This record gives sequence, C-alpha cells and structure tokens, in this order.
Amino acid sequence: MAKLAEHPTFVAASGGSNTVFYSSGVIVSNFSQNETQVAMFNNIVTLPMMFGSEVFYSMSNLPAWVRDVAHILPLSYLIDGEHAALATHALGIVIPMLALLAFTILFLMLAVLTFRWDPDATPIPRLLRIRAVW
Repeated sequence: MAKLAEHPTFVAASGGSNTVFYSSGVIVSNFSQNETQVAMFNNIVTLPMMFGSEVFYSMSNLPAWVRDVAHILPLSYLIDGEHAALATHALGIVIPMLALLAFTILFLMLAVLTFRWDPDATPIPRLLRIRAVW
C-alpha cells in the first residue's frame, strides 16, 4: 500500500483546498443569528455539494444538467485534483487547483463583505454600503 508521503501532489491538493471550505463556512456563519442556524445553513450548503460531486458515486451516468451543476461546486474540483494526484498525473492537478484558488478568492471576498460585529445586524446592508462607496 502506498504511503501518503509518496503522493505530494495529493497532500498539496488536500491541504490547499482547506481555505475554500473554511471561507465558505465563514460565509454561512455570517448569514446566521446563532449556532443552531449555522448548523442548519451548513447542511444546506454541504449536502448538495457532497451529493453533487463524485464523493460517493460516479457522475458519468447522470443527466448532463446535473454534471453541469456539479462543475460549479468547489468540491468537484477538489475530487478531480485528488484523482489526478493519486493517478500520478502531476499536470492534471493544475486546472482543479486553479479553480480552487478562484473559489478561495471569491469566498474570502464574500466572507469579508458579509462579516459583521453585531449579530443582530444583517450582512446585506453592508454590501449595499460598500457598493455605494465604489
């Protein structure tokens, strides 16, 4: 059985993708008022992402529209990158990692824009205030 140290691209794909999912969790928590809502909103985000990517099953037999929707989810790019890394296709990891980097930048920007100190305030007026400044 191969050791994880023999697959440095797999470690890079797994470790590099953490920021994407951390920042998506921050976005989810920014839209909630308490811890119970965070868990509920987190399930609304993560469950479709898990079942809309190839985590549990192959998507080759699914309708084309489901595969198209799956390509806008960051977890599908992580799975593609890990498949390429474990198959020792070093160049196959480039496109998924660039997509994850783009998701990271987008999610971090959204997390910063929706952040608020007051838990009773809604994050949407802050977005409108920032747009008015630009």
